[in-house]
Amino acid sequence: AENDLRALPGLPLVVLRPALCYGPGDRQNIVPMLIAAQLSKAAGEKMPVLWDRDVRVSTVHVADVACAALRCALWHRGVARAVTFNLADPGDTTNAALAQAAAGVFQVEPAFHSAAVNFLARRLKPAELTEEVNESLLGPWMDLLAAHGLANSPLSPYLDQEHPYCRLDCHPLAVDGSRIAGTPDLGFAYAYAGVSTDALRSVVDEFQQLGLWPNVAP
Repeated sequence: AENDLRALPGLPLVVLRPALCYGPGDRQNIVPMLIAAQLSKAAGEKMPVLWDRDVRVSTVHVADVACAALRCALWHRGVARAVTFNLADPGDTTNAALAQAAAGVFQVEPAFHSAAVNFLARRLKPAELTEEVNESLLGPWMDLLAAHGLANSPLSPYLDQEHPYCRLDCHPLAVDGSRIAGTPDLGFAYAYAGVSTDALRSVVDEFQQLGLWPNVAP
């Protein structure tokens, strides 16, 4: 689709390629990890984390994505050329940093799988890996929702095999998003320097206010 747009003559095109996006309204990128943290809190256990601690998983807040889109639209209007920008905060997020931020929302400790477990996970096909993860989380999440009278929440820990996190070991999500911030006259700067517990807590707070997440105190 991107190449088809580029082929249109005279089209003022800006392509934005966001890294793993999180923030208000996100229901699938980091929400499964937040649900895993919530379930670990409810069970009094550590939060299991797949893949090595140092694997890169670049992130970007939805507010920065929205701001970039607006800035680019104003900056690029009337210019008949195509421009592409990656969107990733300067935090250079690792798997450990992401897990610690998510676990911190519920005051649990992340527990990274051993090298042996990660080796076995690598041997599984993506569909087999996601099936294992989904079976371990879906049931307990549905039970927790039911216990708090939430029957119709659209939030789910379900991961399909194309989810970036499931493919992280083979395809680390390391993205350089600095070019857009350094482009003269565009006027864009990242408001969120990196993923944090406070930013992820606001995601859960919003879902609780909407009646989509169990109102369980951390």
